[in-house]
Amino acid sequence: MPISAEAGALPWLRRVPAMVAMVLVAAVAWHLRGSDSADPPVPQPAGVPVVRLAAAGQPVPVLIVPNRPGRNLVHVAAPQGVSVGTDRGRLATAAARPGASGSWAEVRLPAGPSRLWIARGGHLAALEIDTGAAATTAPGPDGDVTGPDGPECASAVLGRLAAGTTTPVTSCPASALTAADAAALHGTIRFLAQRGQRAISLAADGSPRSVAAAALVRADSAAAGITVGSGGPLVVVAGWAAADRALTARAGDPTRGAAGAYLAPWLLHAPLQEAAIAQLVPLGYSPRDPLPMQYLAALQGRFPDEPASASGYAAWRQARGLGPEDQPRLYAAARLTVPGVPDDHVHGGGWLPHGTITPVTAVLDGTPPAR
Repeated sequence: MPISAEAGALPWLRRVPAMVAMVLVAAVAWHLRGSDSADPPVPQPAGVPVVRLAAAGQPVPVLIVPNRPGRNLVHVAAPQGVSVGTDRGRLATAAARPGASGSWAEVRLPAGPSRLWIARGGHLAALEIDTGAAATTAPGPDGDVTGPDGPECASAVLGRLAAGTTTPVTSCPASALTAADAAALHGTIRFLAQRGQRAISLAADGSPRSVAAAALVRADSAAAGITVGSGGPLVVVAGWAAADRALTARAGDPTRGAAGAYLAPWLLHAPLQEAAIAQLVPLGYSPRDPLPMQYLAALQGRFPDEPASASGYAAWRQARGLGPEDQPRLYAAARLTVPGVPDDHVHGGGWLPHGTITPVTAVLDGTPPAR
């Protein structure tokens, strides 16, 4: 299985010279459509990833990744009512994506300087961008920023930006299973075996990371005498989109949902914790520890109200020269609801707004079982 052999490395963040994708974050101020009083967009030289338009109105964070010629993913912090595009007369509606916050749209950008239009509620903003002259491709099909794993890739990009690093996007988290995540999954299956669990169900997808993780879970389960089928707790090793669908479906099944779910480490992300099902996730840190809180504060400084994520935190750590945290425990992640108070699913910035993430085990044994 394609686990990174480079200790402490996140393979999807290593620089690949052939991929010179860049990232652009901007705080866009909304202007009245056709207003002559709107401040003109400020041109930025090619390769500068951070732009802020100082103008009247309410700034709204916008992320463009990889900010290179061709297909790009545009992420707007506003949850709905947003349209984007390079032709102000033909804007595409930005929509929600499973397991992610805010709104998202795929936009094809030309080489060199251009203008991205963003409309919301009868207001229009123009963002001057420059993708550079050389055409390139986004990360491959397994980690394509415009595919199902794009929002997680964008979250990792924001983690690096929060650490003060602006480097090309060469790959995405879903392109490989890291050694730290593999150890956490080994520990999870070992924990289930020690509890006497004899059956689990598995949710995976076609990304290289998920394929490797599913193979690990099946092999460890076989060694421990655990049957992988349709019963027992749900073990989720898919990306955000497929995980969101699997958790929602299991939560809607009163019989099977009662067994709960065990999530892969990369699935700690507030939108995924909305499913009404007990969730345990192996983490090498508590989100309340100083470093995760530093990452959260830096993220809010770059992209206000964006939920923290395990992938974003891992990228932030590596950008700061820190290795992975490799002593995982199982944490219970649960959202808190108040009877009679409507749940509007507004995430806001944080690890799990209106919820708790609590350790429930000692450090897990992350070594592979004897075959």
